Amino acid sequence: MEWLVLWWDGVELWLVRLPYPLQVMLTLAVLVPLTWAVARVVDRVVDGLSARVTRVRGAEPPLGRRDVSGSRAERRKLGMGERSAS
Repeated sequence: MEWLVLWWDGVELWLVRLPYPLQVMLTLAVLVPLTWAVARVVDRVVDGLSARVTRVRGAEPPLGRRDVSGSRAERRKLGMGERSAS
């Protein structure tokens, strides 16, 4: 475990010695994708858990598990079917 602490200290020293604009760019390049991925995982977990514990029988499935465009029959039922050019 000592090697990890030494490596991390080296990374910190390298980062601190960089000019401030480079520090910001490097930090954003690492943190933005990381936080986006964590938020996506949390969103999927919450969607899945809420779908399992809901008391409503006809509840819609989570967004990642349903067809966004809807079926042709559903669109016709809602009045959104294909329209003829007039």
